[in-house]
Amino acid sequence: MNVYLKPAVAADGAPLVVPDPQSGLALAADGEWKPRSTYWERRLRDGDVVTAEPPPEVGASIEAGSAQQSAPGRGTFRKG
Repeated sequence: MNVYLKPAVAADGAPLVVPDPQSGLALAADGEWKPRSTYWERRLRDGDVVTAEPPPEVGASIEAGSAQQSAPGRGTFRKG
């Protein structure tokens, strides 16, 4: 199961820098879909991240992306 997370906001108003353990990149300030793993559950409990509503275009692009991936012959790159 995935959850949409955003970094919590620091006292100065800037989003916290929260690294993703798989990519090593910081969680995007406007939020990202992440797996509900032990790591992200700890970040939630510690207040480093908050759950958020994804923007409408994010939800639509995820649905479109999964539809494209399931379509036969799509998403594969072949060198010719």
